[in-house]
Amino acid sequence: MFYKKRFLDLVHNFVIFDKGIKKVCRYNQYYAIKRAQHRLVDKHRGGIVWHTQGSGKSYSMLFLAQKIRRKFEGSPTFVVLTDRDELNKQISDTFENCGLLGGVKASKYIAQSGDDLIGKLKSNPSFIFTLIQKFNDENATPITPDHDIIILSDEAHRSQNGIFADNMCRVLPTASRIGFTGTPLFKYDNI
Repeated sequence: MFYKKRFLDLVHNFVIFDKGIKKVCRYNQYYAIKRAQHRLVDKHRGGIVWHTQGSGKSYSMLFLAQKIRRKFEGSPTFVVLTDRDELNKQISDTFENCGLLGGVKASKYIAQSGDDLIGKLKSNPSFIFTLIQKFNDENATPITPDHDIIILSDEAHRSQNGIFADNMCRVLPTASRIGFTGTPLFKYDNI
């Protein structure tokens, strides 16, 4: 931790204030985010971050988005994807409470329907919070914007297979995807 370059990186990119409470990333979050950042920025590839349950997946997503927005060129759209309404609200509230939305209410970034999601994807907002179920139009025209789209998928072991995931990949063929997941609920529940 006290290697100078790492310490400065921790202080600058891995400290957040969640409702005024200072939080610093855990070592597993730090190394996972460094690896994910390398895959996204240097190799333009995605991957999976496998955390145990309760180990801070939401904060890891936040740290990754914060680091990419601060350190790299361009203005990517981060699509934060979940599979349940309560998770969508929880993670959007976390991003809002930690100041990553720039003082804007999270509700502005939440896709209300499949059509609203497509409209948001075309307009290059900083963030979109949505459910995988909103990718419900299998005939939607693919979107190939001139900016990067980075999909951060919570509970990826449940949301990255099936018809909605297929629709998402078809609509966003150039998007980078990073899945965050804990232990699957069932043996057969995998990516």
